[in-house]
Amino acid sequence: MEYGDPVSKKATCTEDGYKNLQICKICGYKTYTRIPARHALRPVEGKAATCTESGWEDYEKCNNMGCDYSTYKQINALGHDHSILQFDETQHAYQCVRCDDVSKKGPHSGGKATCTEKAICETCGQPYGAEPAGHDFSFLQSNAVNHWFQCAYCEATVGKAAHRGGTATCTEKKICTVCNQPYGDEPLGHDLALQSDATQHWYQCASCNAITGRAAHSGGKATCMEQAVCKVCGMQYDDPSDDDASLHDLVHHAGKAATCTEPGWQPYDTCKRADCDYTTYAAPPALGHGYETVTVQPACTEKGCVLLVCSRCSDSNIDTMIPALGHWYGEWTPNGDNTHSAVCRREGCKHTGSMGCETVACRLLMTEAEDYVATVCPICGAVSDGVQLALAGEAAAKAERLPQGELVVRLGALQNGERMLSVAFEYAGKLTRPAEPVQITLPAALLEGYALHVLAADGTETALPVVVTGEDAAFTLRFDAQDEIPARLLRLVPAV
Repeated sequence: MEYGDPVSKKATCTEDGYKNLQICKICGYKTYTRIPARHALRPVEGKAATCTESGWEDYEKCNNMGCDYSTYKQINALGHDHSILQFDETQHAYQCVRCDDVSKKGPHSGGKATCTEKAICETCGQPYGAEPAGHDFSFLQSNAVNHWFQCAYCEATVGKAAHRGGTATCTEKKICTVCNQPYGDEPLGHDLALQSDATQHWYQCASCNAITGRAAHSGGKATCMEQAVCKVCGMQYDDPSDDDASLHDLVHHAGKAATCTEPGWQPYDTCKRADCDYTTYAAPPALGHGYETVTVQPACTEKGCVLLVCSRCSDSNIDTMIPALGHWYGEWTPNGDNTHSAVCRREGCKHTGSMGCETVACRLLMTEAEDYVATVCPICGAVSDGVQLALAGEAAAKAERLPQGELVVRLGALQNGERMLSVAFEYAGKLTRPAEPVQITLPAALLEGYALHVLAADGTETALPVVVTGEDAAFTLRFDAQDEIPARLLRLVPAV
């Protein structure tokens, strides 16, 4: 047999396809591999119906463009069931058993409070309003010998008893501890005794500490060795009329200032007489260090710290160490030898980092040509066919928890004209992997006229939904843990 060139046809949702079809030029015999028709089903999570909104069951929907196959089944709204009676101190209402909707809401009404019970609502049967009036025995009454509590509403009385408690003082009768009324015997009168301190004397009652006749000490004259003696109470005292300096043979001594760690003393005088210990010496304590906080900022490769520095002396110590920041690289560019480089963006740091490219295999299944095979570094954009994907600087990522590093989105055309998009996260020139789905947002103008397909390692493609809002386009990607390279390649397919 003599065969012609093999041809292939992709399967659709309703028509079979084939691979490597060859037809004998002599007899017309055909040989090929059949690719059965099938829907590209994806599951859609159901939504429970509520009282006012319908829902749907879990169903499957074809992901192929142009196919509307679906197993969608609607669940009608349930409607409200107002069978739960709720109430508080002021109102009542009937609430739906499934949601917060309420019916017949209103304040309690009806009934009348008594001395022992609250008012009862005629609608819900619940007590409400102020506490029962009851007997208010807060109205305290008394006479010369007794006290009692009388109800403020109904004249009832309780707790009648004789006055008790309290102690008579020098000037007042006993005071009842229940009703605060004076009762019993007459006041006792004062029991005065002479008292004194360093400057005064007075008469003080031994029972109630009342004071009378307070006056300064007087009489007598101080000497170098002895104080003046009061003629009233016999106490020694300092007489302000005496000139202390005239009583002593004084010597003046210079002072010394205190430091952070050593005490000092003020200028002072002493008496020369051997048997006189007069002195005005006073010693202020050491000042202690007056620490101020000074922060030494960290750099890319050098640690920083928080220093405590004394404002009065040179003493200092480290309070806290601050880790080095590490280099913060700008855009990575290819070096042409399967490596890429970037310059640190931190002010004052001119370090250039160089790392090996982390390449992702790219296979495009072509309908009328051989499959297009290349490798792409999603960090610097270098493609093995000689082109470089450009950095999309306005891209943004959103997730519950983003990976370490920065988002890198690159876009451009390969040598064969096919447009590609790469999405990855890099830290210090190496790829990092998100642990959960990530929403990517790009300017909608970059994707205008194209649909996005996610490329698998074998070249198969999966259409990716894109939501356009105003000038932004957003889509969600997964970075599965079993993939060898934590990056995603997407093909830009012209929209039909």
